[in-house]
Amino acid sequence: LPSVKLHLSNEVDYFETDHVDNTNEHDGRKRLFAHERGNWATSIFAFVYCSSHMDTLIDDYIDLMNQMLNSNNDAPTTMWKRVNELHVSVSKTFPVRYHHIEALRITISEEFKSFEKFSSAISNIDILSNEDGSTSFLVFTLDQCKRYSDIVKKVDKALVQYRLPVYYENPCFHTSIAYIAGDKRYLMTNEWKLKCQALLNEYNCIPSATTISIEDIRLKAGNRVYHLFDDKRT
Repeated sequence: LPSVKLHLSNEVDYFETDHVDNTNEHDGRKRLFAHERGNWATSIFAFVYCSSHMDTLIDDYIDLMNQMLNSNNDAPTTMWKRVNELHVSVSKTFPVRYHHIEALRITISEEFKSFEKFSSAISNIDILSNEDGSTSFLVFTLDQCKRYSDIVKKVDKALVQYRLPVYYENPCFHTSIAYIAGDKRYLMTNEWKLKCQALLNEYNCIPSATTISIEDIRLKAGNRVYHLFDDKRT
């Protein structure tokens, strides 16, 4: 897969309070929009449970990518750092007034009453960058694009009722596993793509390492997380 620059709004830190962003304090990650009192940074995503086998796969990939950095003589202090929690974004991140959050949650939840869980496999690994090139992400790209698109349609249908932004056209559905400051897409040469694919092939015989179950859709507003659909709770 070619390395491309995509909209990755949900992969950036959103701080509830700020004055002037100091990117050195946040591993090079930046606020997507200016803070305004009473507005909460909000997004919708599918939570990804990380099995022990997938956990090992991610560690192996981060080790491999840090070898890549060393081979390109990047500064030794520049290292890939693991993402704390895996998810698949199905909306942009946008500001919502606090008193609108509960109504928005209810509206989106209604759209998921007929939702059916599904499984999705890792199809490849790539390096993606956010729009301004300030942060790069190591990502698993995923199959089942039509099923993810169906989720986006449900979310977008609710968002337009509140005049909130819908998701991007033709998105690349993925889950980020690590991040690093700066635009590192140039590192993913054909040689390293083959090494990444070879590592994935080693784990393909372990379904729990390379397959995720989409059964938990969540809304995050500030630091609060709401379950919109959770098959294990129904």
